[in-house]
Amino acid sequence: MTEVQVQHAPHEMRRLDAETALSIARSLHTDLDLSVVLKRLYTFATALTRVAHIRYSNKGPEVSYEMGEEQEHVLTYELKLTSQEDSAGTITMSSRVPLSDHDSEIVAELLSLAANALMNAHKYLSSQHEATGKGKPLTHKEIQKDQQLQNALAENRNESKLSQNKRKYPDALVLVRIEGLDVIRNVSSQELADSIMTELKTQLNENLRQADGTHKVDEDHLAVLLPSTAPVGAERVAEKVAKLVSNLEFVDPLLRRELSVSVGISSTSGAVSAEDVLANAKVQLAKAMQESPQNNTVH
Repeated sequence: MTEVQVQHAPHEMRRLDAETALSIARSLHTDLDLSVVLKRLYTFATALTRVAHIRYSNKGPEVSYEMGEEQEHVLTYELKLTSQEDSAGTITMSSRVPLSDHDSEIVAELLSLAANALMNAHKYLSSQHEATGKGKPLTHKEIQKDQQLQNALAENRNESKLSQNKRKYPDALVLVRIEGLDVIRNVSSQELADSIMTELKTQLNENLRQADGTHKVDEDHLAVLLPSTAPVGAERVAEKVAKLVSNLEFVDPLLRRELSVSVGISSTSGAVSAEDVLANAKVQLAKAMQESPQNNTVH
């Protein structure tokens, strides 16, 4: 087990530049919902490294959160705060291939940035847990549908090869994160948050070409597959998503203010595999979240 302590590494040892690290830290510290903090950590880790799975656990109350599908190569980190005896929890990360030294250093930096946010969110959860008098462990498992997206992308790529003469442009993937649904779940209901995602998916399908496809990745992410699409066409779809979100109507207008959109766009051009396309979309999404985590952003 690797112990990660919250401390400032020398500048020459850092893999993340100061601006990027600050943006990530701000994103991780804007919410006290433990699941939200972990989702954001998962997004950054999978975008910036080869990590594909995260499991988080802590005690008092006992919690266990899991995101992604567990892979063969596993690393476990114990998060410690240098100024306190408190533990920020244990995180296990796994990947399809062994992490490089570069990836491992980025993971260590991400966990250092996340440790305080995780501890604060866990303490907040603990106070709620005590207030309700519940004694059962809290568990949460969220399986990302990466493999389904990769299969759909691979299918599109195979069709592209069969009809290469008819296709002017490569395929595109638009990966969308709807920010603020966690707030709606907390102040309203899970059903309302789910209905928002369903409505967005339905409206998108109604406004796209017949060959295009919209997939729900998880509670906060949608993926739009666009066969034979120019970059400007993918950007228009991203703008369409932002417009659809801004046009949503709520009984309580204050809820509308909580929603924003971050988008990452990737193309099959130059990609060796469907996994490469999805990985690049995640990187672009992470960049969009870093640049403006609270506003509609396309990258």
